[in-house]
Amino acid sequence: MQLKQSILPLQQRIQHLVYAHSRALFFRKGNVNTIRTDILKTMIALKDVQNAIHQCLNKQLKFKTEGLEKLDQWKNEQQYLSMYIREKEKSDENFKLISSLVQKKDKLAQEINETEIKLAEKKNDLKNILNHIEELHNSFGTRFSKEKSRLAEISADETRFIEQFKKLIPHSNQEKSRDALREILFILNILHYQRDQSYGVARLFFYSSCKVSEIINIIDKGLLRLRDLTRIVNNQHLNLLYIAIGYEIEALNRTRRVILSTEDKFI
Repeated sequence: MQLKQSILPLQQRIQHLVYAHSRALFFRKGNVNTIRTDILKTMIALKDVQNAIHQCLNKQLKFKTEGLEKLDQWKNEQQYLSMYIREKEKSDENFKLISSLVQKKDKLAQEINETEIKLAEKKNDLKNILNHIEELHNSFGTRFSKEKSRLAEISADETRFIEQFKKLIPHSNQEKSRDALREILFILNILHYQRDQSYGVARLFFYSSCKVSEIINIIDKGLLRLRDLTRIVNNQHLNLLYIAIGYEIEALNRTRRVILSTEDKFI
């Protein structure tokens, strides 16, 4: 800017010198050589100023060119940096996603291991339960077979005892407790099979030394004991025995009713 401002005075001085040179030549006034020398010096100074201006302009142009190149380079670097930042962000997001997936995978693997352990425990528990069920099944099967055999034996013994009691009951008064027990059992069994035949019951009591009240008392005691046994068996979930005892209770109740209904005929 200073060089441009210094050009104008030099140009004005050159104009004045040219004008003075023209007057000196035309009017023969002044020293023409001196004026020419001043003009040349002024032109040389102007040339130097112009050269300096050109150098400055070249420097500015070079600076601008280099600046533009650097600016382009900076833009490229900025674009590259932006791309790098974006890629870095993407890679960071991918890394976070991968880390999250790895954590989920580890958690899932841990849950799978825990589930496998629990399943193994459940499997062992089920195996133990199945073994216990099998043992119970075998035990119940054995007990059922034993009970069935025992009931068959009892049924056979009952039939045999009934036949024996029919033969052993005398027609006279009994003084021994064993004979009285035989007579009571004989009466109960006969009443069980001939409860609908009142004349048979009356005939038995007619030849028996036992009183009706004594037989009813024995039956009531037997019913109480059977009811107690029913509660015990029911608490232990022994269904077959529970049903069998129920049948016995019904049979005793029927016998009791038959005895009471035929009591008037004995008197």
